[in-house]
Amino acid sequence: MLVRLEGDGEAATLVLNRPERHNSLVPDLLRELLDAVAAVDAGAVVLAAEGRSFSTGGDVRAFAERAAEGDEGLAAYAHEIVGLLNQTVLALLRLDVPVIAAVQASGSIRISAPDLAACSPPSTSSGTAPLSSSTP
Repeated sequence: MLVRLEGDGEAATLVLNRPERHNSLVPDLLRELLDAVAAVDAGAVVLAAEGRSFSTGGDVRAFAERAAEGDEGLAAYAHEIVGLLNQTVLALLRLDVPVIAAVQASGSIRISAPDLAACSPPSTSSGTAPLSSSTP
């Protein structure tokens, strides 16, 4: 399970669960996150992650593996992951409840979908991780 949905009612927590790869984004994780967002039945959502990093963004190893398959494999993978990322961000933005990112980081990140990003030291967040903090 790459994403866990915990709690409901007052608050639901969506937990990225790929700590061995710093919660880097791959299609299966994004599909599970989309399913979890669709299942939310709470007054607020907290995005969180297992391990040392909230998310390092796209999984570079997965991109390299597709590149080894040739240009067509890489292009198809890039199209798939960008499409899933767009769907995920839109699903989070369309939630009619506050979305809060609970971010732990050891580098610069960019958070896109949450209404609020709460970063724990030693984050150097610009305030805007792969998923960028803005208020619609």
